[in-house]
Amino acid sequence: MDKINNNGIKRASARSIPSSISLRKSKDGQASAVGAMLAVVVVLTLLSVVTLYYVPEWMKEREANHMSTLLGEFGDLKKNIDSQIINGDTTVEASSPFVLGTEGIPVFTFTTQGTLTIDPYTCSFNIWDEGKTLNITSMGIIKFSSSNQYYPQQSFIYMDGGVIVDQSGGETMRIQPTFTVTNQSGITITTTLISICGEKKELTGSRTESIKTRLVCSQLKEFAWVDGENITVTIKSLYVDAWNNFFDSSLNVLNPTDYGISKNPDNIVVEIYNVKSLSIRFVSIEATTSR
Repeated sequence: MDKINNNGIKRASARSIPSSISLRKSKDGQASAVGAMLAVVVVLTLLSVVTLYYVPEWMKEREANHMSTLLGEFGDLKKNIDSQIINGDTTVEASSPFVLGTEGIPVFTFTTQGTLTIDPYTCSFNIWDEGKTLNITSMGIIKFSSSNQYYPQQSFIYMDGGVIVDQSGGETMRIQPTFTVTNQSGITITTTLISICGEKKELTGSRTESIKTRLVCSQLKEFAWVDGENITVTIKSLYVDAWNNFFDSSLNVLNPTDYGISKNPDNIVVEIYNVKSLSIRFVSIEATTSR
């Protein structure tokens, strides 16, 4: 109801807001706040599940695929070098690409990196005979080392025509070098020693890099001994287990008394007795990076 003041003018009385409306608005505000909090909790829970369970599995699969890709790329490197040796052309370069890293998942993980190394001064393969008519040594490796976050760390090593895979579970010769032993009318050995020459280079990153190889020289030498000769192979390497297993397999065509293998922390010595003939090709390969 309107009231009349002393001057005779009507004045509208202040109307109070019904308490039921005020209470309803308060409850609506509380419900909205609770709903927002629940939505945040649901989102955080989903993010936690994705981060803790799905992201590691996705990245592990990506890194595993990357390792498989690298094994294939080292296989291509070996094919390129073998083709250069067969063709004998010292003017032609071959390019072998290597993907160094694994792409991460946006927001959740970073891109992993890897290191590609050309080292002409490490690891050696020496072969000589007791009569000292031959003494040949090759040196050098091409190596990739991973920096995986979820999949086991792996290294790939090209040495003397073989490709070694090294990981926490051990080493294995995944692609075999040329070292053949036969025992028909006497023990015969056929082998190729490949030296990697050039400057030592190391590239770390995630993009694709290339290694260029060129044949510098290739020389075949053949030896024969009527009465047989004792041949000794000495390999200095960080991967003696892989070489030990390789020679164990390669020499199983011989009688146990025809050879001996001794493994040390940093080298392996293989002795083959009464060898009738040896065909050995010594090769020098120049290796450089794309940058």
